[in-house]
Amino acid sequence: MTTTNNTENKTLKTIFTIGSVLAAIYYLIGVVAHISEGFSFFGLNPKALLITGIVVFILSVFFGIYLLNQVKNNIKKTTNSTILRKWIVIPFLVISILNIVFTSYLLGDRKVQPIKHTNEKIRIVIMLPLGDVIKPAYQDGMRQMYGYAEFLNDYNARYTEDFEFVPIDHSMSYDVAKQIIEREVNNGTKYFICTMSKVNEELSKYFVEIISNCKFTGQQPILICTVTSSPKINLKPNLIYRFYVRSQEEGKCLADLANSKKLTSATYIVVNDPYGKGAVEEFKKNWDGKFSEGIKVDFGTGVDEISEKIEKQFKNIPDSERQAIFIAHYGNGIDNIVKALSREKIKGVILATSTLSISDWQEPIKNILSTYDWYTCVPNYNSIDKNQDDVIKNFTTHTLKRLVQTINLTKGNPQTTFDENWKKAEVYINLEIAWDTNGDAIIPMKAVDKTYFK
Repeated sequence: MTTTNNTENKTLKTIFTIGSVLAAIYYLIGVVAHISEGFSFFGLNPKALLITGIVVFILSVFFGIYLLNQVKNNIKKTTNSTILRKWIVIPFLVISILNIVFTSYLLGDRKVQPIKHTNEKIRIVIMLPLGDVIKPAYQDGMRQMYGYAEFLNDYNARYTEDFEFVPIDHSMSYDVAKQIIEREVNNGTKYFICTMSKVNEELSKYFVEIISNCKFTGQQPILICTVTSSPKINLKPNLIYRFYVRSQEEGKCLADLANSKKLTSATYIVVNDPYGKGAVEEFKKNWDGKFSEGIKVDFGTGVDEISEKIEKQFKNIPDSERQAIFIAHYGNGIDNIVKALSREKIKGVILATSTLSISDWQEPIKNILSTYDWYTCVPNYNSIDKNQDDVIKNFTTHTLKRLVQTINLTKGNPQTTFDENWKKAEVYINLEIAWDTNGDAIIPMKAVDKTYFK
């Protein structure tokens, strides 16, 4: 009989252990959903989140019924009433039921209800890539977060009483960014900052359509694109803006430099997207010498594959016909290109877009760079402060400053438009900014050589 009781009690312990673990997992899901912005196994869609809660709730109820039947059957079989005497079964069931109810509330009700924005604060949503540390875009995203943190550090006391700044990961996905905007606009958000050309090309193209399908009152929502050099950004007054270095200025700046150095032949290695293509087209437009067909590499392409492309494309071109190599890429894409050039023993003056001005991306290849003559470009600040040379970090800060000042100017004088205040806002960055006919910011650039960074 003792053996039977021990077996039956072991069965009960197993059931309670499994139930406790499942209840804990379910509770954890609910808490994470509650504290995160739109957590769901299926994405950021609130409806999908509600479905998640319902499915897990149903599974928990079925397990609870199964657990109750197992407990009843085992208690009927055993003569040992220790479990009942110590009140283990009833408290466990009560706690489990309360846990199911509470967690279901967190999963379903909390995240499906409209986000409550206070009337006192203006909400600014900042969409940037922070989702995957192994992807190249994450490196850009971290620099953007440094800029965001610098803004808060310098202007926290001045702005946080009036503004609510909310960074959200867009995972380098237009679809994710679209869902963020739909949710936020429906809940009253008017201002969005979004980074990265890959996302902003589509987002700026469809932004009007996206917000037209949302419910909002008063002023139309506004999108500000930054850390976005692509020429394929759709701009519209009082609706869509870009505030960042453009590939047009980068390409022209480096072509002018090469011409001034009396270089007579050039080729290119650029990322295979509108940013890379636009940069090299502008370079070619302003280049006076001979131009050889170059290489386009996909985003995220590694050193080995770039080396293969270089060997195939450049092996029959004499160094004298390739005096300069124009490079336009993001993050460690620049690293990979320079490593591949070194591996294939390709000589020439490197002319790289402003990505190479950032010390974090010079560091892994500094020994290789020391063997080349190389130039890059930086915003032409009227200052000698080298701390301003991180174009990604600083323009994240500059964009936040300009947007906040524009909002304040517009609030202070309701007869003026966002557009006119956006263009006259002074963010104290020592740049003589101009505007083209589309309202796009033209950031003055200057070419610098490797000695500039020593």
